[in-house]
Amino acid sequence: GGKVKAVNCVITHNGFHAIINLAGSGLDFTHCTIGSFGGGEGQLAALGISDFYNDGQGSIITSNIQANFKYCIIYGNKSAEIAYNLDNVGTNNFSFDYCAIRMEEPSSEPFYTNTIWNQNPKFKEIADWDFELLSDSPMIDAAIGSTSDSDIKGNARNGTPDIGAYEFQ
Repeated sequence: GGKVKAVNCVITHNGFHAIINLAGSGLDFTHCTIGSFGGGEGQLAALGISDFYNDGQGSIITSNIQANFKYCIIYGNKSAEIAYNLDNVGTNNFSFDYCAIRMEEPSSEPFYTNTIWNQNPKFKEIADWDFELLSDSPMIDAAIGSTSDSDIKGNARNGTPDIGAYEFQ
């Protein structure tokens, strides 16, 4: 499977999942804002993770997934913004560290560490695709331990950085 490394990215306003991982992929996302704010019947969770897929010829392809998310916002209009479809439960390797995630119920799974559950990130203007943080955002100064020097716009990340692609200015 393919591998994706993304730093300081905004991935939103998609017709289905903002990101979907199918069988065997390796994901490494740091300081990203991943959102599901579109409309319509096809709108799905911001992040979809599956360790298998149908190859279109009747075969099911399975492979373990390596997925790491650090200092990311995974948020949107749905009540759960991560959708799992796993066949090889226990053999995949996930890590969500210092992320802000919208889910129906906060999870106690060990791969979620230092998670901010179900708090509105308080973006400036979602309708205008402006995912910068407002001054009262709970994402501000919440990326403890980050070594990222700058945000998506090149603004310095000083002191304790913010979660997501944008550093509050």
